[in-house]
Amino acid sequence: MLGPVRAVIRFKHYSYRTEQTYGQWIDCHIMFHHKHHPKKMGVAEIEAFLTGLNNT
Repeated sequence: MLGPVRAVIRFKHYSYRTEQTYGQWIDCHIMFHHKHHPKKMGVAEIEAFLTGLNNT
């Protein structure tokens, strides 16, 4: 999953720290949804993740 994201980040010449941070957020999102693949998630799952962040 992170391979394509890393490729885009590097293509856009983002910093290594940005690449790490994006990867951590992706990992948090996947773990929040009990390791379900992001391609199987939609808007409702993203909203649930963001709401969960807001309530912590």
